[in-house]
Amino acid sequence: YTDDILVWSNIRPKLEELIEEERERQRKVAYASRVNKRFTRISKFYEEFLKGVLTDEERSMAPNAFDVRLLPSVRNLARRDDAQGELTQEDFLAITDDMLDELNAYQASAREVAIKAIRDQYSKETLTPFGDALLDSYFAYFRCDARAGWIVHCSSKDAIDLTFPDAHAHWRANHPKQSLLTKGDNRGDLHSRGTFVAKLRMLTFGARILEATGLPLTTTRQTLDQLVREGRLYCSCEDPSMPLPTDLGWLKLVSSRTHNPTIQQSFIYIYSIITSTAVERCTTMPSSYGTSPAVCL
Repeated sequence: YTDDILVWSNIRPKLEELIEEERERQRKVAYASRVNKRFTRISKFYEEFLKGVLTDEERSMAPNAFDVRLLPSVRNLARRDDAQGELTQEDFLAITDDMLDELNAYQASAREVAIKAIRDQYSKETLTPFGDALLDSYFAYFRCDARAGWIVHCSSKDAIDLTFPDAHAHWRANHPKQSLLTKGDNRGDLHSRGTFVAKLRMLTFGARILEATGLPLTTTRQTLDQLVREGRLYCSCEDPSMPLPTDLGWLKLVSSRTHNPTIQQSFIYIYSIITSTAVERCTTMPSSYGTSPAVCL
């Protein structure tokens, strides 16, 4: 009997510690569940609210249903009062001024995600001339790299060759349960890994076009779009499949050339009436292309 008492005296503190640890774990699980339930409710209020105060373009740059919970005002509301009790729409509306102020910080962070995607692909020397205008550069296009674990699971066939605003709009609409800002967090169906990947081919081929036409490499994508649509920058390869300038843009012009192996294996000519002269850079010119002013890339 005495031995039993001694054994119990020895193991009781450890058992009590284990019991308390389990109680604490259950408290944390219950708390997290309550917070997540509030986040779900806040997300519904959030989307309804944005429709009433932001334009479609502004809304496309707002956080998705997951990342909105990273905003301090939203996070604090979800955790208020130990996450006990039902949140009302009035509770949410009381934080909207602060929340709108916080969108600027979110957008700056989202831009950094896209900038990092470019920096991961290109050397520092290549990117230095573009400075703060990197996302407006002629090669700043992305594809979606949303993942579950290590598996790319974005099902949209249109999630390639996207500008940063379009990539963000795609992410917001198609991946509401994944974070654009946090990495490597395994949160079940909220697994966050992968965001955008920069498109390498845009740098090399786009540079050849700009060099051929005499345009600076720092010419912005917006300017190039305008030049193409005005018919001032175009391909003189006489490819009948080429759309009219008004139906083109810089991306479509470059993509139509890089995706066409026949054009690539022949010669690609770019002519721009911005420049007073065009320098021929090849020794032979296919006769079918005629003698129109052109540059061989």
